[in-house]
Amino acid sequence: MKRLLLLLVGTIAFVACKKDDNQQDLIYGRWYEFSQEYIERDLETGAVRVDRDTVEDSQDYLEFTTDGKVLSSVNRPGTFTHTNDSLFITVVYDNGSETLPLKYRISGDQLTITQSSTRQYEVLEQSLTYKKR
Repeated sequence: MKRLLLLLVGTIAFVACKKDDNQQDLIYGRWYEFSQEYIERDLETGAVRVDRDTVEDSQDYLEFTTDGKVLSSVNRPGTFTHTNDSLFITVVYDNGSETLPLKYRISGDQLTITQSSTRQYEVLEQSLTYKKR
């Protein structure tokens, strides 16, 4: 549960091109994690660094269904809505729910999901890229 939130928290905000309805439909299906990028701030010095990792043959996935459900290999199911370059994933917990405001971009077989932190926090932005197999 925390892993999906960690994976979805932060990320580089992309300037996405305008998507039409056909582009938005590309999100449906199962996407396997491919890479991660974190922009972090050292809380003591204020220095910013970028950390990138590629994930080989990952079994971690997000699956978006046409009826608005999002399934994950590492978290409980949730729901989602999307328009243009905005994606909102809602995860329900035992004591409530949380909606994650995200940006997304699809390029070929890659889906990149990004979220920026609005707080002075160690992880400023995080980007996760998934591939369809």
